[in-house]
Amino acid sequence: MGKYNFSRVKILFWITVLLLCGAGANAWILDYKNILRKIYPLSASFSLISTRCNDAAPDWMDKVIRRSVWEPRALSSQIAFIDRVGQLHHCEVGWSDSPFVSESVNQETRFRYGSMTKPITSASILLSVQEGLFSLDTPLVELLNIENEIGNSKLGRIKVKHLMAHQSGLKGKAFGKRESLWCPYNMSNIVNVRLSERALEETSYSNLGYCVLGEVLSEVYQRGYRETVEQLFELKNRGILFAGNLNEADEVWHDYRYNSFYGESYLPRFDYGAVSATAGMTGSASAYALLLSSILDKKLPGFLHWEQREIGAKCDIKKIRSCYGAAFYLFQSQNGRRFNVKEGYMPGSAGFIAVNEESEIFVWLGNSDTLDAVKGEGMTAYLNLLGRAGF
Repeated sequence: MGKYNFSRVKILFWITVLLLCGAGANAWILDYKNILRKIYPLSASFSLISTRCNDAAPDWMDKVIRRSVWEPRALSSQIAFIDRVGQLHHCEVGWSDSPFVSESVNQETRFRYGSMTKPITSASILLSVQEGLFSLDTPLVELLNIENEIGNSKLGRIKVKHLMAHQSGLKGKAFGKRESLWCPYNMSNIVNVRLSERALEETSYSNLGYCVLGEVLSEVYQRGYRETVEQLFELKNRGILFAGNLNEADEVWHDYRYNSFYGESYLPRFDYGAVSATAGMTGSASAYALLLSSILDKKLPGFLHWEQREIGAKCDIKKIRSCYGAAFYLFQSQNGRRFNVKEGYMPGSAGFIAVNEESEIFVWLGNSDTLDAVKGEGMTAYLNLLGRAGF
C-alpha cells in the first residue's frame, strides 16, 4: 500500500512539473518580451562582470559605461571619448552574442549607428557648400531640377538649411519596402508630397528630409550617396559600413526586449538602401569618434552650434530634441554643461554622440532599444550624468 502511495506521489509530482513547464512555455511564447524585461536586472548583473576600459581612460568612463547597462538598458555597449588633446579612450561591456560563451564586446565590435548617420550626411553637405557647389540657401527644387513643375507651391521655398534643421515640413515614409517609397527612387514625386501646415516655421524631426539631402548629394556629385560619402571620408578604411537586413560577421547581437513590434522571430526588413543617408551606417564607437574628430578639424561653419539664438528663440536647450541645428541639437545639462547631441535608434540598437564646448567627443553605442526612448527620460538622465562626470 505504501509503495502504491509513493508511486502515486511520483506520478502526481511529474504531472505537476509538466503542467508548470507547459504553463511556463506557454507564457514564454505569449509574452516572452515581458519575461525578458522582468529578468533584465539579473542579466545586467552578469553583463557588468565583463566591464573593461583601456588603461589610460579617465575614471569617470568606468562609471558611465556601467550606468549604460541600467539607464539606456543595453547589455552590450561601447563608449569612446576623445579628449581635448586628441587622445582616444574607450570602454566596453557585454558579449558579442550569448553571454560567457561568445567573445566579449571589444573596441572594434560593430553596432548600428541609426540616425547618428545624419551628422555625416550634414558634414557632406557642408563640405559641398565649402567647395562652392551650392549654398545653404539654395532652393531644393533648383538642386533637384524640378523648378518648372511646382507652380506656386511652398515646396519652392524649401532650402537646404531647412532640410538639415528638420524644418522642411516634408511628410512621408522613409522606412519601408521599396515599392512604398518615393525617396530616393522617384524624386520627381516630391511635387505631390503634402507639407505640414507650419513648414519652414517650426521643427518637426524628419528622416525623409535626410533622404532628400542624400539625393541632393547624389545629384551634385553625379554618383550615388554611398559612393559620395565613401570618397569624402574613406569610410571602409575606418571600419564603417552600410547596414543591411543581415548582420555583418563582426556585428553585436540585437536585443529586442524593449521593442514592441520587432523581435528575433520577426526581424526588421527595411529597404536599407533607401535609408543610407538617414540611418544607414554601422561601425564601432571608436570609429565614429575618430571620424567625427576629423570632421571637426575641418571647422565647417554651422556644423556645431552653441547659441540658442542661432536656431530660434522657441527652442529649449534644457530639453532634448528641441534645439536642432545643421547636424545636432543643443542641450544643457543640469549643472550647466552644454553639448551638441545626436541620438540614433534602430530596432535592437541605440546610441548617441555628444560634443562639449572644448570640442571633446563622447560616443555611446548599445545593442537594445532604450526603455521609453520616445519620452527620452533615460537619455536625459544619461546626458546629465555626463555633465556631472565632468565631460
